[in-house]
Amino acid sequence: MPTSFRFGNKTVTLPGAYSRILSGRENPPLNLDYGNVLIIDLNDDIPGGAGINGEHALGKEAIYSFQSLVNFRDFAFSGLWWRAGLHLFTPNGADAGVSTLSVVRPYTTVAPSLTFTATGGGSAGGTFKIDLRDEGTGANGVLDSTNLKSGYAYTVTSGVEDTDKWIFKVWRGAYRGDTTNYLTPVIPYNEIEDVTSIANPDLIAESPEFNNIQDLLDWAGGDEDFAKYFVLDATSSVTGAGTVDSDDVTAVAGFNVAIGGTSTANSGDLDDVLEAIKDENYNFIIAWDDDATPQASADITKVQAFVEQDAEFDPQLHTTDQLGDEDSITGAVATATGLDSDKVVYTFGSIYKESQLSGTNKVLMHPIFHLAYHVGRLAGLPPQVPLTYKAIDIAGVNKKLTVQERTQLLKVGALVTFYDNKVNDFVVLQDVNTLQNNKFTLNQDGTSHVIQFRRIAAQLNAELIINARTLLLSDPSGVNRNTLSANDVKQFVQGYLRRRIATTNSDNLIISFKNVTVTRNQDAYSVTYEFEPNSEIRIIFFTGFAL
Repeated sequence: MPTSFRFGNKTVTLPGAYSRILSGRENPPLNLDYGNVLIIDLNDDIPGGAGINGEHALGKEAIYSFQSLVNFRDFAFSGLWWRAGLHLFTPNGADAGVSTLSVVRPYTTVAPSLTFTATGGGSAGGTFKIDLRDEGTGANGVLDSTNLKSGYAYTVTSGVEDTDKWIFKVWRGAYRGDTTNYLTPVIPYNEIEDVTSIANPDLIAESPEFNNIQDLLDWAGGDEDFAKYFVLDATSSVTGAGTVDSDDVTAVAGFNVAIGGTSTANSGDLDDVLEAIKDENYNFIIAWDDDATPQASADITKVQAFVEQDAEFDPQLHTTDQLGDEDSITGAVATATGLDSDKVVYTFGSIYKESQLSGTNKVLMHPIFHLAYHVGRLAGLPPQVPLTYKAIDIAGVNKKLTVQERTQLLKVGALVTFYDNKVNDFVVLQDVNTLQNNKFTLNQDGTSHVIQFRRIAAQLNAELIINARTLLLSDPSGVNRNTLSANDVKQFVQGYLRRRIATTNSDNLIISFKNVTVTRNQDAYSVTYEFEPNSEIRIIFFTGFAL
């Protein structure tokens, strides 16, 4: 029987000469982003979008992602995350922050609606009803006297080109929320006086000039901007000739607020969130429960179990205290020791920020804003760069920690900020997580209390997973032992790790690697390797000898 050979995608048996042309270039493995952050909004603080079980969005459709502060703020149009987004994207002035910020709400939501009804002086007219894509209670319209304070509302005004027609306009309140629960003194999040914001709502959409309900239905059916914000309700319809007259417009003078939006935290909503994000590559997950301390919160416990056991990649969970516990050393010790995980990071302490609206020129901010600074700073740093001694853009800490208190909190794994008078700035003491087995930088079971090491390990895992799927397992002609041998896999892993060894550039996750082995078990390859992480140096000892 003649010998057969594998040449390209063909098995060659017949004698002869064969030729093929291959690319001389080798596509290198991808270096993945390391600054992807997900907010799981346990407290329903973000009014934008739908909940995980929304009326007009479900599951992954209800995960919203943004790569700029402007776009995020347009989505989260009021509330504490509108303010905290600034700290996530710009944690220290010019220093980079998060690269992608995603949001998901573990709620069942119903969309508010706006309804305009016309009779055309009799039995004409009809109904124009639209649902908002921003679902839940936060999108319901709220008036301050006759002005729109928050949420959505519509007005109908006279036409410009044809004064016998009208324009349907949808507005959203520009008041960004007050700081009653999270800051002292109480000020608007956007540092603009209340009356100014309330008097100037944001114009979201406006129709072409119309005098017939059909004109509005045509606008709703063919306008991309309309589809971005609204869904035409099925009850919208034309009655008779569809005529709209001045009496119909007079009846809706002023702001007509959106109504009917609801947010309900059902028992399965958080489970649905965790299922939806299971295969997503987030580097950091923020989850904060304002009704319970992190270690006593059933929701935080569930998210912690997810990052430790179920997430396909290796995200870190970042959390902090409920309101009222923010500056207690005793409480911080209990929280950190209760969380006890190298995948959970706990931020301690409230902070001060500058404010022109405060008589002291400073405003006290809840630790959730402090957490936003920490996550933003981490997300802007490559995994191999430690957070230790990195500055964040704050004006002060409410709890000025003594050396003994800093040592105590460091030992239990609380992430704290202090003023270092040697560098004249507010810096992070050390990038630690809450793992209590923290006598050694790296434990025998592979755990570590150092955030930097966990980030390096997570980055290696994510890049190997995604690159292997892309470069090894996606051959359109099929993958088998001929097309993907154990040696091919070994060469792939060695090539990838070699690219990640510390060099003169900043792309240096590891110092060295060795002992890459590949074994086959039925239809699976098992790869093992050893690596030396590019770990931080946090202490320098100087000893001088007098001669």
